Amino acid sequence: MDRSALAALICWAVALAAGAIIGDVSPTLGGLAALAGASLLAPIPRPEIRIALCGFFGGWVLLPALATPWPWVPLVVATGLRYGIDYRQRIGAAAIAAVATMLVLPFLGNTTLGEIGLLGLGALLMGLGAPIERGAGVPMAIIAGFAAAQGYQLELDARSMPMAKIAPIAANRGAERLRPLLAARAAQSLRHGDHSDALHVIAAFPSAQNLGENLAKAKGVPFAVEMGWLPREPVDESIAVELAWALHDAGHPAESLRVLGDSPEMAFHQAILQAEQGGEPSMPSDVPDDVLGAPGVLIDREEILENEDIHVFFAAEKGASEVVLEATGQHFLGPPEVRLLLAGKEIANVRVGEDGDSWTFESDMPPGVYRLVLSYSNDHHNDNGDRNLYAVKVKVR
Repeated sequence: MDRSALAALICWAVALAAGAIIGDVSPTLGGLAALAGASLLAPIPRPEIRIALCGFFGGWVLLPALATPWPWVPLVVATGLRYGIDYRQRIGAAAIAAVATMLVLPFLGNTTLGEIGLLGLGALLMGLGAPIERGAGVPMAIIAGFAAAQGYQLELDARSMPMAKIAPIAANRGAERLRPLLAARAAQSLRHGDHSDALHVIAAFPSAQNLGENLAKAKGVPFAVEMGWLPREPVDESIAVELAWALHDAGHPAESLRVLGDSPEMAFHQAILQAEQGGEPSMPSDVPDDVLGAPGVLIDREEILENEDIHVFFAAEKGASEVVLEATGQHFLGPPEVRLLLAGKEIANVRVGEDGDSWTFESDMPPGVYRLVLSYSNDHHNDNGDRNLYAVKVKVR
């Protein structure tokens, strides 16, 4: 065993021990161990195989390196020039390493496209510049050691640095593995009434699932969505419907469908969402018992309304053709204004008189499930008067 192989073996053992001590064999430390292990393959007679292995594992090591201004790449290339072989062999092997890296990583889970791209680039550079042979193991072990130290330092920062600083740093470096740690810190702060840490984590990692749910339950679903929470999988059913429609109305149609589960109520809302996103109206096989039916009265409010949107979900088993709106208003510096939206499209925008008005709007509704929204947004009052909307009734026939 030559000195480079011995140095690589020692570095490999140190990396594994460090991972065991800190309780997290991170991708950086794992990459270091694998890279050092590849150094032991020097007896393999075909150099392109050795280079491909080096490039494959080198992608893992270079991920944090490429996100910093440290001159890793020139050092790697210089090592390759010093211990280089035929460049035709090197280019072919590097291409194999890059492609293999980008194909394998999606199956490892929790990996973003940005990470895959960086790792593929790292594999390519590593394969081009630094074959593991004839003494190259020593400088490669040094490079990998620095990268591992940097990854460890980032993890220490994640435990102690103010969230406003560490969350964007972790996101910029593609450190998805730190998201659970940051989310746990933010959840602890949230339990003590401080939601600022949660906002920083969600801004950096919009898919933070459990943290987003806790924030939505503590501060309300609209607040969590407004702060940028974009979950990628089903959430707690107690907030799923409200969250799905909040995401849909905020312009995130794909996420609005992902957050719903597979219960009959969720299937009902999925059918309406899909129709509002360009699909055809449909009737789910199992409609929840509390869903209103059409023809029939959907809204009947006699009290004074303040600025609000009233959402009503209903099933029209045989379809419908008309929507009737009845309302009475109190004028002050102008009349109250009411909008009606059906299946995501505006069908009415009217000004309400003080003696009461009634309107009938044609609307071709084939059999299916729908959402009707009544929106009143110009409520106004001061010491001199009050503008009000009350006695609102909407029916479908």
